[in-house]
Order: sequence, then C-alpha cells, then structure tokens
Amino acid sequence: MPWAQDAPTVPGMLQVLTEGAASFDADQEWQFVVAEPGSDRILGASGLHRRGPPPTVEIGYWIRTEATHRGLATAVARALTTAAFAHVPTVDSVEIKMDTRNARSAAIPPRLGFRLAGEVDHPIDSPGLSGRWLVWEMHRDDWEVADRESADRTASGPDHSGA
Repeated sequence: MPWAQDAPTVPGMLQVLTEGAASFDADQEWQFVVAEPGSDRILGASGLHRRGPPPTVEIGYWIRTEATHRGLATAVARALTTAAFAHVPTVDSVEIKMDTRNARSAAIPPRLGFRLAGEVDHPIDSPGLSGRWLVWEMHRDDWEVADRESADRTASGPDHSGA
C-alpha cells in the first residue's frame, strides 16, 4: 500500500479528507473509518471505489495489525457488499482484490461467498508484493444467498484467520 509507506502529515490528511468528502458527496467513492466500539480509537479504514467498469465497485479494507484476528475485515467486507447492492442501484457486481502474497486478506472473500475470477498483473509499488492480484467477485443476484450462508458459517464464533 503505497499510501501507508510514509507518516501522515496534517496537510496531506486534510487533502485526503477533502477529496474523500467530495467523492462521497458525488456518489463516486465511499470511504469509512473502522473504529473500536465505544471509543474514538481507529482500527482501520475501508471503502467502496469505482475503479472498474461502471456496474462494478471495488471494496478496499485495511485493519491495524494489533486489531486483526477479530473478524473486523470480514465484517467490513460483508457490510460494504450489502451496502453496495442495497444503496447503489447501478452496481451489478462487487470486486475485492489483493496481492497474491496476502493470504490473510485472500481468506476473506471466499468466506463471504465471493468467486475467484482470476489473477491480473499490478505494479509493485510496496515492499513484499508479488505483482499479481487475486480478483474476487460477487454478483448482485448471488449476494443474498451467499450472505446468508456466510453468516451461518461465522455465527459460531469470531474469525481467527488473521484478517
């Protein structure tokens, strides 16, 4: 994640927040903070991004290392997929992409019923990346069944896969 390589600055964060608010208001991109319940502690960030063809949005998520193994990324991906299909009528599919070396993140989409659509090349812009993305997809018509099945699988306890 190239955006996570340098320490944030106040001007840089103001620019990110200003651009994020404008994108949200324009219904182009929706970014969210993942916060600890009952506190102002930020545990991560997530969003829905229009990066592919018009009927598709991509989910992005990031969880602080010390907050992993709690099922947060899975819960975020589930909530964002539901929100995309419930509140953005032009969306027909949702994608989740991650580097092939990110096994923890790659465990999340199949848990939610996403289908592996393939692998694509991507630039190596951070240390440790392979240059290949796994591309997972979910279509609107498949989400209700997949969401119900994945909720049944995870109802037995927290996610300990690491993501």
